[in-house]
Amino acid sequence: MFTVKLFAVLAEQVAQNEVQLPLKTPITAATVKQAMAKKFPQTTPVLTDCLVAVNQTFVTDESFQPEEVREVALIPPVSGG
Repeated sequence: MFTVKLFAVLAEQVAQNEVQLPLKTPITAATVKQAMAKKFPQTTPVLTDCLVAVNQTFVTDESFQPEEVREVALIPPVSGG
């Protein structure tokens, strides 16, 4: 199980700033989003546009082994004004 930090609308949808997710290895942005959608289906529409950060670096196609992962975060798009 990995702790995944949530922000903005994702945190609001699940009423938590962090969740525990089982992540398949190798860990990729896609596996993080899939695990989130499976555990919290209501987040699926937002996940499409979310960025994934591993160890405070945005990732897309990179893959990681569990021992390399210190932090995972899902960051939805935000708007300003």
